[in-house]
Amino acid sequence: MQAIGSKLETYINKYLDLWSLYGVIQVTQKGKVLFKNSYGIKNDMNSRFSMEEITLG
Repeated sequence: MQAIGSKLETYINKYLDLWSLYGVIQVTQKGKVLFKNSYGIKNDMNSRFSMEEITLG
């Protein structure tokens, strides 16, 4: 699953070159965390952010 994390990181970094993002991105599949990282001024996984959820499938 490391390949998924690497691809997501590349995609997200391209987005960050254009726009600001403050928060945590977590991608899960069938309850297993595939990718999780925090971005922005306070780059801390324990920070509180509003949570948005996108469900595919």
